[in-house]
Amino acid sequence: MFIDAAEIESLLWKSLKFSSQNRLPLILQTEAAECGLASMAMLAGFYGYRTDLITLRRNFPLSLRGINVEQLVKLGDQLGLAGRAIRVDIGDLADISLPCILHWDFNHFVVLRTVSKHGVVVHDPKLGVKKYDYDKFSEHFTGIAIEFQPTLQFRTGDTTQSVTLSGLLGGLSDVKRSLLHTLSLSIFLQLFVLVNPLFLRWAIDSANRRFDHSAIFFAAAAFAALTICQVSTNALRAWIVLHASMRLRLRWTTDLVSHLLSLPMSFFERRFIGDTMSRFSSVTAVQQTVATDVTGALLDTMVVIATVIAMAYVFPWIAFAPACCGVLLASIRFFSFRYERANSKQQLVLASKQNGSLLESLRGIQTVKSLGLLSIRRANYLNSFVDLLNNNIEGQRRAILIGLLSNLILGTEYVVTVALCALLLWDHRSNAGPVFAFLAYRNQFVARINSLTGEICNLGMLNVHAERLADILLQERETEHVKNQASYTFSSAPSVVLENVSFRHSPTDPWVFRGINLAIGPGKTVAIVGPSGCGKTSLLKIISGLYTPTEGRVLINGRDLTGLNMNTYRDSIGVVLQDDRLFSGTIADNICGFDIEPDHERIELAAQQAAIHEDILRMPMAYNTLIGEMGSVLSGGQKQRIYVARAIYRKPLLLLLDEATSHLDIDNERRLNGALGRLNVTTIVIAHRTETISACEQVVKFEEL
Repeated sequence: MFIDAAEIESLLWKSLKFSSQNRLPLILQTEAAECGLASMAMLAGFYGYRTDLITLRRNFPLSLRGINVEQLVKLGDQLGLAGRAIRVDIGDLADISLPCILHWDFNHFVVLRTVSKHGVVVHDPKLGVKKYDYDKFSEHFTGIAIEFQPTLQFRTGDTTQSVTLSGLLGGLSDVKRSLLHTLSLSIFLQLFVLVNPLFLRWAIDSANRRFDHSAIFFAAAAFAALTICQVSTNALRAWIVLHASMRLRLRWTTDLVSHLLSLPMSFFERRFIGDTMSRFSSVTAVQQTVATDVTGALLDTMVVIATVIAMAYVFPWIAFAPACCGVLLASIRFFSFRYERANSKQQLVLASKQNGSLLESLRGIQTVKSLGLLSIRRANYLNSFVDLLNNNIEGQRRAILIGLLSNLILGTEYVVTVALCALLLWDHRSNAGPVFAFLAYRNQFVARINSLTGEICNLGMLNVHAERLADILLQERETEHVKNQASYTFSSAPSVVLENVSFRHSPTDPWVFRGINLAIGPGKTVAIVGPSGCGKTSLLKIISGLYTPTEGRVLINGRDLTGLNMNTYRDSIGVVLQDDRLFSGTIADNICGFDIEPDHERIELAAQQAAIHEDILRMPMAYNTLIGEMGSVLSGGQKQRIYVARAIYRKPLLLLLDEATSHLDIDNERRLNGALGRLNVTTIVIAHRTETISACEQVVKFEEL
């Protein structure tokens, strides 16, 4: 491949920075270990290749354990950015090529944006834009920096993915009609607003000219009727907006929850639960913006144009003052929008971090109390709360400054406008009526220009919320990659065959296991034994469909598992894993899996087979005993037996048990194993206890597979 001199010259010219047009974007990580990926996305964006984490994750899947400096340099090579890692002292930071990636706190990466005599500015994928003095900076910086420069293979472009407004509104024709009705009613309402100053002008002029009182009373009655009509129309508009808003919120929340729950396990293993939950707040923000700001911006634009024309018609030269004021107000707001957007983005991330910290402490409250970690967890939460408050302070400080400038401009314009109007009256070049009408139009113009700039900024903020929603909605569903899935069901205990099955979590991770071959006949009970950490649980998750094998295949009755419909397949199997959970409700609810039409006889039978029936009857409300989301009123052994009862209730033909009896006493374990042996289903057991292993027909050593 040959590159001519002109192309080389063009590429080199683009790499020269004669101005500050190149802006370093802020990209915040959403997975626990993707700070390196986010940092690389920011650098690529600075040099002209705009991308996002969704695209980078698909093209460069990384380990759950994160990325190291060597892998980061290799990633840069694939993007066309030549990188080199260097050791640098803080005093020499000004001599390196900026922006660059810094190794931070020995377990994190950030992007260094600027260096000055007062300190540095970094783009932290976890916290956003942060300013540090050199003392604070030295506490985090490890001394390793990674410089990147575009090569001839680097290509600019835009591969960002997002959720579009038209896509969100797809299939909501009734909501679209409601929004059109809202727009029509709003236009009708604005006619009243524009006509009111005319009435004011006519009334004042009539009073000055001593017209017939009856004419004034008649006009007042007419405008009173119009006011009643205006109020009624406004109420109708509010009702339509409410209806459309709730429809939007219901539809979008339903779609978001449905899509979220259908994502593969790897998505949840990489995410902070607080961050995932916080993304639902973006649904409300988008709904409010679409329902109110879209129509509001259109209307305010029309009113701004109409009031400018009206002012110019009444007093052309005086209209120049409020028009200039409007331009200045809009310019200030739009100039500050970039900072406002970045602050809002950080606000959402910091709020999710704060909520996640508290949620984590509540979920692990037993550990927190038993190990005396109260002060540490409290400090962890308060630190995240202080970060959020500091971000709020920064945003409010900028808002106060903008408000100060805006009020100064408004005040100056108002003084100038009133003074000019007073001069007209003083020189008898106008009556009072036109002056009052002009001031009324001026007030409308100022109010609407402020409203319009706010609505446009809110519409601009849609991109922030769309990015957060896209991180869920654009993820591939669990079985989207499978075409023409077969809804295959088996009517008897199936055979399970593993052919050269290998697995690792990502291309950069070591293999968990390789080349597993195993054949299990229909109705057989097989125990898989081996040392902890060898991959037994991962293998069971592959058979259950929670993981997809990296290589090889799993055959269920001779059919490739990856070609089956997962919902249909899972309806036919029962699974008990080590980290299973109970949900808020009664014991009966948890055993039947919150079945809409529970079979109480099956619930009791499943409990008897799981050796938990007698324990339940000794409880005050028996099967109606309420338990918390973590089953806090139950012992570890009782929880395990309810897990097994829940699996048995489904009438599975394939039963997968991972350490399902590890907390049981010998008598209950023996009873449970005996009941499982009489189920006549294919059972695969992972266990370490001799009693459970000896109850199986076949014992397989994992290291021999």
